[in-house]
Amino acid sequence: MSRCMIPFGGDPPAKLRPYLYLGSGKAAQDKAGLEKLGITHILNVADDVDCFHPEHFVYHHVQIVDGGQDASIVACFEGATAFVKDAAACADNKVLVHCFMGINRSATVAMAVLMNMDGIDLRQAYEHAKLQRSRVEPFQGNKEKIACWELETRQVCSMPEWLPPQAKVPAGPTAQEQDELLRTISDIARQGLIDDDTKGMLKGDVLAGMDALQVRARIENITQGGCASEVLAMPKEEFEAPPAECAPPPADTTDVFIVRHGERYDEVPGNAWYHECGQRWFDPPLTEKGKLQAEEAAEALETLFGGAKPFDAVYCSPLQRCVSTAVPFSRKFGAPIQVVPGLGECCAALRGSMGSAADWERTEFFRHLLSLEDLKALCPGTAFSPEESSVEPYLAANESCPGRLARGRQRILIVTHREGIRDLVKLGLPIGGLPVRIVTQYCCVAQFRYNHAAVGNEAKKWSHHGMLHKGTARGK
Repeated sequence: MSRCMIPFGGDPPAKLRPYLYLGSGKAAQDKAGLEKLGITHILNVADDVDCFHPEHFVYHHVQIVDGGQDASIVACFEGATAFVKDAAACADNKVLVHCFMGINRSATVAMAVLMNMDGIDLRQAYEHAKLQRSRVEPFQGNKEKIACWELETRQVCSMPEWLPPQAKVPAGPTAQEQDELLRTISDIARQGLIDDDTKGMLKGDVLAGMDALQVRARIENITQGGCASEVLAMPKEEFEAPPAECAPPPADTTDVFIVRHGERYDEVPGNAWYHECGQRWFDPPLTEKGKLQAEEAAEALETLFGGAKPFDAVYCSPLQRCVSTAVPFSRKFGAPIQVVPGLGECCAALRGSMGSAADWERTEFFRHLLSLEDLKALCPGTAFSPEESSVEPYLAANESCPGRLARGRQRILIVTHREGIRDLVKLGLPIGGLPVRIVTQYCCVAQFRYNHAAVGNEAKKWSHHGMLHKGTARGK
């Protein structure tokens, strides 16, 4: 067989993802071979390779000079990601990224695209690309550039051996920040908000150089996480509401049941989550105890409804602790999990990052969330509906995310964060009502009623009807 008859010139593209292939200039020339693979888009990142078939494929051409010294390669990472992401929005589209050899420039760009789209780190992207295409080996200059980019954008580098000698890893908290954090930890311990084990864990994090923002987020999560010592600023009888009736709610209203997720791994003394999670520090998994708490809460709600199936979906925050909590509810009520981005925005770590839909999609938080495919792998055997494309804040003056979900339904079930319950309790208070700080223990189940016919803003439409399941206090 002559050389010209060999598909892709003997150098076939490697499949990195169902929608993304990595290859060489030889592969880019083989129109028939590319069409057989289903390639529809081509990302050419070489200054020395033509766009061979512009009439047959959608091209994005970035002319990066070979050798590893062209600084423009870093500047193209976001544009390359946007090109691939736009193409991948259609399930039938596939992208080939190539340079001349398919081992240096295009490999570097492909790794950046994987990092941006999948939320993985550089080491994971490199190891995956190398596994799929063994020839992958960026030049030293490009190794340094992508490693510095990871360090700059994520404050951590998973491939420190690729960093140039002059690169510096960001320092932990300053001496002043460290002192303030240690005093804060001592103060909340004296107030009885944390036990000695948790105090030691938090102080250890500070002294180990953990980022000050992450330490503060961790303190917030623990001290407001449903401890038994929280003060309940509402009558006890309202908190301990009687079981909901199974009869349909009144006309023009929806009964809304909101579950807080179970115990998080990062809130267990002695855990190493913040030292091993990279940029996904805000998205810890459930513990095994947390999964048992979810089972118990689901069983309690199932008992309340006497085996009925009142929900057509379990609406869920995209953070993995909520999705894992939703699993037993999905199973017991025969309802698929529907991931709703707006139900995650109320999470303390994400609050305020939403802005517009476009702003939310550009945040580091959003980019590092697990994909729907990852969540399905996390919850084998669980039914999922297609992920919602709607992006909105949890609360808004005209319509809240839960209020939108309640449209046209008698009952809905939501799994989200403690703020998702507390915000609606505060929203539904009468003018002049006392501030409310309710206990929101792990896997508690709160009942609300949403009145579609109420006149006025969103606050006029919500009323809190108590807790159907108290859940479990931290550490119990």
